[in-house]
Formats: sequence, structure tokens, C-alpha cells
Amino acid sequence: MGKVYDMASTPIADIEKDIEAKVQDYTKVNIPVSINVVSDKEVEVTLHRGFNEQMKQGWIIDQDKWLISGEGYQDFMPQYGGGGMYYAGLNAVYYEDMDDFIADYKRNAIYYGGKRSRVKDASIDEQQNYLKLTVIYG
Repeated sequence: MGKVYDMASTPIADIEKDIEAKVQDYTKVNIPVSINVVSDKEVEVTLHRGFNEQMKQGWIIDQDKWLISGEGYQDFMPQYGGGGMYYAGLNAVYYEDMDDFIADYKRNAIYYGGKRSRVKDASIDEQQNYLKLTVIYG
């Protein structure tokens, strides 16, 4: 949600609670968050949310993009790739190219995290019942 966390000095449970609180403030919905530290170079962040829309391979739904980037939360606009939140009519669903979003995510991580951010790669698993961001550090 628009923040770079220092996982070396902050307990995982505190990060999960902070993300959940920000997501609830942002969406007005309680969305549980879990963080799995796969290794010292790989972290998975999963938002356990439901969605009734069809997921498209190679694309990300705008609402999930906003959950990951924090775009629009307390007027935050990411440096790279932020298109601005807009009113979508009833039943309107917009998608963005997944590769473009991941490239912007990595550029934003470097921009906001400075030299501390060593994001080597990122991937997103977008399913109807969860959204998982996997970040690999180099």
C-alpha cells in the first residue's frame, strides 16, 4: 500500500497488521493479509480477497493494481505507472498489461526505497479468491 517495509527490523505480524489496516481504510473492507518469507531473497504477500470478475492471463485488474501500489490511498500517486483513479461505470472492469505493471512496480520500489531496494524480480498471481505478490531480491 504505497510503502516500503524494512523486514529485517519489523516483525512480519506487524507488517501484516499495518497492511490490513491500510487496506481496510482504503477499501472499507476487511481483507486478510499473509506474508510468507520463502527465503532471505524471496517474499510472498497474499491478500485474501474475493472477486467475481474473470481473470485474464497476462493482465491485471485495476482494483488489484491499486491494492498493490497503494494508488489513490490518501491521495498517493506512484511515481511510475500511476494512471489516477477514475470512476468506472457499473459493471465496468479495466485491465492493465501485467508486464507493464510489474516493470512500474520495480521502478517504484527503487524510487521509494532508494538503494535499500534490491528488487530483482516480481510476479503476481491473481485468482478470484486471492492476490499474491512475490518479490525476489538480488
